[in-house]
Amino acid sequence: MYRVAIVEDSSEDAGRLRSLLIRYGKETAIQFHIQLFDNPLEFLARFREDFDLVLMDIELPGLNGMETARRMRESDSAVTLIFVTNMAQYALNGYEVGALDFVLKPVSYAPFAMKLRKAVRNIDKLKNEDILLFPSNGFVRISVSGIFYVEVQKHYLTYHTEQGDYVVRESMKAAEEKLSRYHFLRCNNCYLVNLRQVTAVDGNMVMVGGMTLQISRPRRGEFLKSLTDYLGGSIR
Repeated sequence: MYRVAIVEDSSEDAGRLRSLLIRYGKETAIQFHIQLFDNPLEFLARFREDFDLVLMDIELPGLNGMETARRMRESDSAVTLIFVTNMAQYALNGYEVGALDFVLKPVSYAPFAMKLRKAVRNIDKLKNEDILLFPSNGFVRISVSGIFYVEVQKHYLTYHTEQGDYVVRESMKAAEEKLSRYHFLRCNNCYLVNLRQVTAVDGNMVMVGGMTLQISRPRRGEFLKSLTDYLGGSIR
């Protein structure tokens, strides 16, 4: 599942991009969860670090695409960005905001699919990034996607992973800042969960890594909404 934001004030162009994404998904067996934004300020207000790809027009009302991208980068330096525009001269400066590429309007399927393949490779690379952990007896390199959840106990964290459990001296806040862009979210004060590894939700309990963790009442709304957005389904 890839979460995509389309920031485009033209409903016709936004609909075209959506249909091209769906076509590409059918041809490649890739699922896209797509959200449309016709206003850059609304996009920024609702932006969270769980989008995988942003397709953004440069000519937008109130705030152009370049400035919107700059503000987006203040909170997320990693999300894959592609400009979709008829202003190639400006899109060429996309490196300033870390744009992966640009597509010219009117968008046709062949060049769009080529750019999208590039974007998916980039997203997959980010999702499969490794991080270093430093337990007391040395260090270990683990895949972010292989982390089930992180548990806090006093001044130590336990990373529960596909490779095993690793205890490190680290704050939950530091772990949260490091992992939030990879779709990790707290289900309560003790657990930071990899949404990619969630296998079931039953009421106020979430199943991840073979363990059942409690979803606290204060965090339930945000957690289930983020999980719903990530999965592209509906959870109550």
